[in-house]
Amino acid sequence: MKKIFVINPGSTSTKLALYHDSKLVWKTTLMHSADDISKFAHPIDQLDYRNAQMYAAIEEAGIDGGFDAVIARGGLLQPTPGGVYVVDEGICHDLIHSPNEHACNLGALMANELAHECGCPALIADPEMYDALLDIDRYLAEPRLLLPWIMRCIEIKTGITTRDPKEKGERKILNFGHTAGHALESFALINGHPIPHGIAVAHGLLWEMIVSATAAGSQHPFPSSRLYPYAAMLKEYFPAAGVKCTDIDQLINLMRHDKKNASPDRINFTLLSDIGTPQWDQFPSEDDIRGAFEIYGDLTGQL
Repeated sequence: MKKIFVINPGSTSTKLALYHDSKLVWKTTLMHSADDISKFAHPIDQLDYRNAQMYAAIEEAGIDGGFDAVIARGGLLQPTPGGVYVVDEGICHDLIHSPNEHACNLGALMANELAHECGCPALIADPEMYDALLDIDRYLAEPRLLLPWIMRCIEIKTGITTRDPKEKGERKILNFGHTAGHALESFALINGHPIPHGIAVAHGLLWEMIVSATAAGSQHPFPSSRLYPYAAMLKEYFPAAGVKCTDIDQLINLMRHDKKNASPDRINFTLLSDIGTPQWDQFPSEDDIRGAFEIYGDLTGQL
């Protein structure tokens, strides 16, 4: 049996749990009052305070330690493929000095200290920007909570464009969602019902996620479980793109004239094998694009 201790720090709480293999045996939520939080100039300054509360909760619950691993939510790290990572000096340094301040950055640091005492590995799971941003109701209630994510997106895009200013390689990952998005945007304009660029790309992201998951011959298809939550969010909170199943020929023709194509005979996409793992210069077949459009219609209820 493996004993896994889990740490999930949020803005005003720290959730703790203990698992024996996959069975939850204990959990608690430590609430942090506004008065306590206001004593610290920056979220990272709360480390000792949150550690003290965590150790007190462990002692009060009679948990004897001896963990096989301590795992925490991922913080605002550099762009990283989804997965589980060992906490090392580099991760701790990046979180302590991150320009994007959020309490989630404390998770790996708390896990590292507890794991060191227990003589076990400290881990972080799946840097969770994607999952966190799907919680739309939370941001509608408190728009300020979006600021760390906006700053993180700016940081990522700035880094990419600095490293590849002329779009010879890595910068192409920023085209994800835009091949389909530009077609949807142009189609709406041509047909007299223009939609904002952001709305078009939001729908383009789903269409291209589906291409990523279903394209024939893909060695690493995008997990379908990752696109369904996005599809549900898009359907509930975003306006429809205003397309029908009979519009696919015109949409594909618009894709053929996208500026990213070296030739109209090969439609150039950036696709995903997972969140954080883009693949640029991908050329799915027209059948793949059409099939994904049908699934897009089913998931959004538009076609």
